[in-house]
Amino acid sequence: MDSETAETAVYEARFGWTGRTVRLSLISLAFLGCAFIPNISLGIAVFAGSFGLLGLLVFTTASLSRAVALRIDEEGVTLGGNPLHVGFKTDVVPWSDITSVVLWTQHVGRTDMPYIGLHRPQGSPQLPGQPYGPRRRRINEALIPHVPAEIVQASRPVNMWDLDRARLESAMETFAPQVEIVDMSDR
Repeated sequence: MDSETAETAVYEARFGWTGRTVRLSLISLAFLGCAFIPNISLGIAVFAGSFGLLGLLVFTTASLSRAVALRIDEEGVTLGGNPLHVGFKTDVVPWSDITSVVLWTQHVGRTDMPYIGLHRPQGSPQLPGQPYGPRRRRINEALIPHVPAEIVQASRPVNMWDLDRARLESAMETFAPQVEIVDMSDR
């Protein structure tokens, strides 16, 4: 494969404005606006204003960061970290350490949060940017019983960025046809 073909096949998604971040920013703006309602109690005004301002700052900062959320290329899979953390960290996992790319969903009340994760060979080193430990494992097993712990630990939420399934599949076919995409979203 020539370099021009490889470059056009690369799939890269960045943090930015999505329907969800715009919606949550507008809700935050509404809370901020509530702080200025005449004759509202001071406690409610401070709470609503603080909540709204914090939400607006979080969603705007993350969306404007334009940091890499996901990249599929000849090297492997790059999983972006949280754009709000100081020292934003991405994890690059080579194709030799990936047996499948897993799409799954965490159901939280009436909201679903999609995730993309990596199934890796037994004994693979932990990704450095992820929290581990017995307490975290118990929480994940309780909240996400349908997804194996090793996949959860090598996953990122599709939040504040959009996943283009067709481009993901095309990039995977180009760079790693031996690695399958497993969709566990409906479980």
